[in-house]
Amino acid sequence: MIERPYDGCGKCLLGVRRLSRMKPATSSPERQREDVLTAAASVGGHIIGWADDWELSGAMDAVTRPKLGPWLRDERGPYGGLVAAAVDGIGRNAVDCLNTGYKMRDEGKLLVTYGHEGPWDLNDTTDENRFTMEAWGAQMELRAIQRRNRSATVKTRASRTPQGETLVRFPLRPGGDGRSASQAPTARSRASASILASSRRIVDSAGQDRFGTSGSTAVPSRSSRAGGASATHSLTASRDYAPARTAQAVSARSVTRGCRTPADPAGPGPARGVPAESEDHPWTLPDAV
Repeated sequence: MIERPYDGCGKCLLGVRRLSRMKPATSSPERQREDVLTAAASVGGHIIGWADDWELSGAMDAVTRPKLGPWLRDERGPYGGLVAAAVDGIGRNAVDCLNTGYKMRDEGKLLVTYGHEGPWDLNDTTDENRFTMEAWGAQMELRAIQRRNRSATVKTRASRTPQGETLVRFPLRPGGDGRSASQAPTARSRASASILASSRRIVDSAGQDRFGTSGSTAVPSRSSRAGGASATHSLTASRDYAPARTAQAVSARSVTRGCRTPADPAGPGPARGVPAESEDHPWTLPDAV
């Protein structure tokens, strides 16, 4: 069994995994696990635990990492060595990576990575040079990532565009400027004309519903019977857009304060059950909601 508790065999290895950014679609944790298990089996070792540092930059020293650090500081119990998927899993700083490697060498513990035949022997010049080169390569990759991130941040701030979003501008006509439709004067004028025409049609249809198509019969609209607001509540709009006989009817049934008397469906005049305006009981406007 490749994963079992510590038994003092000398090959009780701690699995080390690290990832800078965890994403839902990433498969790096599973790949790293497979590489670690393969590397441990290649040297006849077994895994006693995992030091998984997710959402953690490789620039952090291994000794100060939340999961790996306590093991290196001998706060989590005995272990026989470290096994990682690659050298950059130990760290992306060359000095910190070499310090961890020399710590394993000085304490007589194993240091194993996937792709390297057997444990690292830092007493051997060839292995030491190769380990140093891989640690240096990990640091160069870290510096390149940091440089790209800084450049992207500066470019985003200069363009004042939120990261991950792109503004697309379409010309209004072939050969036109690149302004959006809301910025073009001709587009604004057309939009205003369209809104005005729609308003006139609404007022005309509301006036026909209230007074009839011929303007000779006073038929209340649904909105006026329910007490709701509509275009027919505006005396100015009714006079401007209704026929002449309709405008006269509105003036005749209007009260002095601008609120017309509810009409009875049977004919003009006050509605049944609604007292007419008098000096003792004048009509008042409803309170504002």
